[in-house]
Amino acid sequence: MELVLPEHIKFGQSLTAPVDINLSDSCAQGVALNTLVELAGEAWFERELSYSPMAGSDMLRAAIKAYHLQPQVVLSQEQIVTFSGAQEAIFTVMAQLLSPQDEVLVFTPSYPSLAKLPTQFDAVVKSIPLQANNQWQFDIERLKREANAKTKLIIINAPHNPTGATLSDKDVEEIKRLAQHFDAYILSDEVSAQRADDARIASGRFADYAKSITLGVLSKSLGLPGVRVGWAICGNKALADLLLAGKSYLSICGSQVDDMLASTALNHSDIILKENAKIMARNEAAMCEFVRQHSHKVSWVAPQGGVLSLLQIHSVNDAKSWSRQFAEATSTLLLPANLFVMNSECHFRLGTGKQSFIEGLTRLESYLQ
Repeated sequence: MELVLPEHIKFGQSLTAPVDINLSDSCAQGVALNTLVELAGEAWFERELSYSPMAGSDMLRAAIKAYHLQPQVVLSQEQIVTFSGAQEAIFTVMAQLLSPQDEVLVFTPSYPSLAKLPTQFDAVVKSIPLQANNQWQFDIERLKREANAKTKLIIINAPHNPTGATLSDKDVEEIKRLAQHFDAYILSDEVSAQRADDARIASGRFADYAKSITLGVLSKSLGLPGVRVGWAICGNKALADLLLAGKSYLSICGSQVDDMLASTALNHSDIILKENAKIMARNEAAMCEFVRQHSHKVSWVAPQGGVLSLLQIHSVNDAKSWSRQFAEATSTLLLPANLFVMNSECHFRLGTGKQSFIEGLTRLESYLQ
């Protein structure tokens, strides 16, 4: 197996222009290190910097359970495995579950690893496209038609990267019934599921299905990509043990420093999410006004959840070239959607989670004029 650099990372690294605002950022704003240290209190300075438990400390896994799962979900901490970010968890899931010719169902566009990494293990990927004329909603009926006895893994990502689409409770139940019928696994990528001001966004809804893996991470909703902690919540203990075995060949265990910072952030997540919600609401309002003023130039469907959505710029017919020119002229990054398994030359991934968003939007407005 020869791994290749994902297209969106390769494109970002190929840019030579200095970029100081990323309009495609998938993370919320987050907080500074000194804030987390203050919240942690004296425990921060007393922590011995030895190896962490492979699955993550009891404190961290308890914080993950309280943060990610609804109170009524009955699940042991032993079913939670932590990773160095969500990407390591995705790789471990694919490596441990997939065999050659297994079929994987995934909605596209998509975070590249979800749609492309299965092919590295000789699995067959079947894509279910989200459509602009349907407000990027998940096509559950199409998913049902594509599933069959060869289906090994159904991949769900909601809130969706890059469209911002979400799943209804009815959708979730139908997907679980479908997976159970074909004895398939479900990988539910929920890295952007938590948001303080939106009751529609529910997380952990697949956790009661025995063959499910639910992913979360600190980098998205909490805006803390510098704390390298992600997690997999497994539907049964045997599945958690399988992922733990895979992790033993990768990072083995996490950092004690990250473990402490992550536990602190999760235990105080209400504070962080509340502030991030204010930023996101302000940015989405600014984006609505931008689209109203420039409807002849752009189209946009606001995200139902998370910070990501797709912006269409009507005049663009070569998204990568336009993105390079925009970065060179304005020091602002706007990633082409065709880097995210989407066949389009005029769509771009838009992130509305950062303090710098409105300044970036002002630059975009000037450039389009």
